[in-house]
Amino acid sequence: MPAHTLEALRLDQSVPRTSYARAIVQEYVDAAQELFARDHLAFNMEFDLADWCRIISHAPRTDGRNPAFVPGETPPPDDSYWLRVTHRDGRLAAIMAARYIETDLGFYDHVRDGRLWWPELRPLPVIPTRSGPSGSMAHTGGLWVSPDPDFAGIGISWMLTRLNHMIALARWNLDWAIGVVFQKLVDKGVAANYGAEMRELMLDAPLGPDGSRLVMYALPNSRDFLIERTRTDLVNIRNKEDQKMRDLAPFAKGKYQSTKGR
Repeated sequence: MPAHTLEALRLDQSVPRTSYARAIVQEYVDAAQELFARDHLAFNMEFDLADWCRIISHAPRTDGRNPAFVPGETPPPDDSYWLRVTHRDGRLAAIMAARYIETDLGFYDHVRDGRLWWPELRPLPVIPTRSGPSGSMAHTGGLWVSPDPDFAGIGISWMLTRLNHMIALARWNLDWAIGVVFQKLVDKGVAANYGAEMRELMLDAPLGPDGSRLVMYALPNSRDFLIERTRTDLVNIRNKEDQKMRDLAPFAKGKYQSTKGR
């Protein structure tokens, strides 16, 4: 059995709603490991967010810690995990996290109440007026890729984000996996690597620690979209065994496909 099958990742085999979805997730986890291996990388799934927090707190070139994944700064999650990508020589290449959202609210109402980032009610001027996606949801984020030239710009953010979505979908039987990104990532085209089903302006207000404007977009992904995107990715990965992440990702070093205006 491959080292990173769903069983090894301790995912609940009864979670996906159809045998087709289960097969897609299972195969994708294995394909992702094979694709990482083409760059001498491997991933592990871990469950102590304090370790993710220690890494992100001292990592170079970050925008700080996303409080949604910091133990003690948000209500204790019903469940959470993070992914660690390492080189075969032991160097850390990337990390990313996910947490289940326990709420009776739609996503935008959840953020509007401040519940995504703080334990207490802290109203925010969320731009969409509707409640937003609802049902079983996960917040995915906390992505950091090492600036080491061996890892930066080789497509890790593309692969790790998509892998994280599918692990979250299988683990929690999700209706939605939702991330948020800053304006600068949208402007640079990096958000294209995340392959979101939708992109919607969510916040534009002077909420930065120094009073600066905080502009953030929500990236909602429905279950059906994630499964179909994963099926398409699997075809590309399996049919292009001579290619690496940098060849398959929309945004990688030396390659840029703008998504502005989409």
